[in-house]
Amino acid sequence: MTEPEQIIPSRRPPARAMGPLVLAALLFAAAAGGGAVSAVLVGGAPEAEAAGADQVRAQRFEVVDAAGRLRALPGVTDGPGLTLYDAAGKERAALVVFPGGSPGLSLFDAAGRARAMLWTNPDGTPGLTLYDAAGKERMGGVVLDDGSDLVSRTT
Repeated sequence: MTEPEQIIPSRRPPARAMGPLVLAALLFAAAAGGGAVSAVLVGGAPEAEAAGADQVRAQRFEVVDAAGRLRALPGVTDGPGLTLYDAAGKERAALVVFPGGSPGLSLFDAAGRARAMLWTNPDGTPGLTLYDAAGKERMGGVVLDDGSDLVSRTT
């Protein structure tokens, strides 16, 4: 994924993951619960590398519901992120931190189409893009440091 482009909401790439605080909490919960269950059932250490009493390291964790359906997927590709899924397995929200440090949030409808994206550019400028059910950008904008804004609307 690339950094958000400055002040051009229509060229903003979709974000596909979630942020550090939620990521850390989910990683710890998944690792602690999954590791304990794995050790009891299998009689050995979980696949994740135990780095210390208060830390577990692994390349991938999946958070599933009671029925075994994927509900959250924390991970690191181009940057750290978290993707959230509904009970049907559809991606519904994604939060990512791009390599340059800029965060982005995408919200998806039940069909998996991006409907809203919120992000900050590398300079801290916030932006928002809204899409219709067909995936067409309908409104976008940014707020500049001087308080002015740039808004685009299509019909």
